[in-house]
Amino acid sequence: MKIILTVLLLVFVSVAVQAMTFLPWWSFVIPIFLLGFGLPLKRWNVSAFLLGFTVGFLVWVFSTLYFEMQYEGFIIKKVSLLFNMPQVVLYGCIGSIGGVLTGLAFYSGYLLRKGREDIQLDLSNTPKTHLEK
Repeated sequence: MKIILTVLLLVFVSVAVQAMTFLPWWSFVIPIFLLGFGLPLKRWNVSAFLLGFTVGFLVWVFSTLYFEMQYEGFIIKKVSLLFNMPQVVLYGCIGSIGGVLTGLAFYSGYLLRKGREDIQLDLSNTPKTHLEK
């Protein structure tokens, strides 16, 4: 049953990513958040933020390389001249921004799932306030 839910979640996320052309640029974090919430990471023994950061970094760098090939490097050259930095450093900055955003979104979804599973409030040992005495 969990495998079916995971496959359905992945299908939903892939369809949601395709719909991102109509939404603002930051809306890609919503499906990433849902993936962090839905994927069972306990068995994988990997840090949720590190996994999200690595995937986001690679996706943003490779998508930037793809668009550079599509536009023959015109946009990246202009942006690197605008910020007065080499193109390799610009790729690192672009990847880092994407990695931090996806890492935080994935980790937030993971924490929400983990919080629902693990955290229970124990109010029996809390100190009494002056109103309760």
